[in-house]
Amino acid sequence: MPASLTYLEERRVGPTLGAASVRAGVLASLTGLSLVALFMLVYYKLAGINAIISVALNLLILLGVMAYLNATMTLPGIAGFILIIGMGIDSNVLIFERIKEELATAKNVRLAVAAGFDRVFLTILDTHVASLIAAAFLFQFGTGPIRGFATTLFFGLLSNVFTAVFVSRTLFETVLSRRRVTRLSIWRMQIFRTPNINFFRWRSQAIGASTLVILVGVGTIWSGGGLPLGIDFSGGTAVVVRFVERTPEEAVRTALSGVPGEKVVQQYGDPAENEVLIRLPQIAEETGSSLDQGANAVIEAIESAALGEFEIQSTDIVGPVIGRELQQKGVYATLAALAGILVYVGVRFRFSFAVGAIVAVFHDILVTLTFLTLFGYELSL
Repeated sequence: MPASLTYLEERRVGPTLGAASVRAGVLASLTGLSLVALFMLVYYKLAGINAIISVALNLLILLGVMAYLNATMTLPGIAGFILIIGMGIDSNVLIFERIKEELATAKNVRLAVAAGFDRVFLTILDTHVASLIAAAFLFQFGTGPIRGFATTLFFGLLSNVFTAVFVSRTLFETVLSRRRVTRLSIWRMQIFRTPNINFFRWRSQAIGASTLVILVGVGTIWSGGGLPLGIDFSGGTAVVVRFVERTPEEAVRTALSGVPGEKVVQQYGDPAENEVLIRLPQIAEETGSSLDQGANAVIEAIESAALGEFEIQSTDIVGPVIGRELQQKGVYATLAALAGILVYVGVRFRFSFAVGAIVAVFHDILVTLTFLTLFGYELSL
């Protein structure tokens, strides 16, 4: 068709890297589920089986919903699955701890279980609504991979309310209805039986420590010319090359000496895989040839240097317009999510509580950015 095209972004993932990413994601999910299952069985005894069943059913429901909607599974989506495992266990821990408190008041087992679920329901609902607000804004302002995470998180939260509250309670009541139960198989250990801790006693030290950490982060970012941004936000070209034989990073840098621009060459992933990440700066031009030019120049330079057989594992090319758009969307998603949570908490509780919660979240964001900067991590999607 007689229409011009503006080439803004390109992402290629080789089949080897794609398969490895899927294996790593599945392994991480299964490992996380196994570890939390072991913890629940050790700490809550037979009651922990309820939590394991409810979390497993939650994941099955989530998979079914995503299959029904033909939702694409992404790596951020797998991260959403792992997060849902944690939130599912968290909901069950809240319920079990409340049941233990009810048992401590000398209530019988049936009354303690009923009271535990009834009194925790609103707490679970509030936490999930706040997270649903964040997921909704992530989906609204996010790109493809981030929308995959938001979709997984959204439907996982909905199914978690059902499984943690309804399914787990049904399992309890089923067991209690079939036989006369006078004791519940749940470990009643409590680290703080009569807690009376004056946390405000250390408020000055805590505020001073937080302020120091944040100032160090701000100073590091300021002296370093800004927050280290990944290619998603800053734009540029990133190529992951896998060599058949061990190839030193210095040899790759030497081979790329003729490629224009300031280059970053570093080891990528497992050292045994002989993979190297090569990053080139943002390209001002936005024609198709200019965006491809950086990746092609890297491949030609490595071939000319005769560094041995190699395979391109992935290529990310992000133009400056896309980078700026992703930055804006990231800021909008964060601010919109915080505003939505502020309104919900203000309506549900008190406005002063909402302000305190948002200030605490801003504090956590600043501390997180500080540690990302100090340890050399880039902020990416």
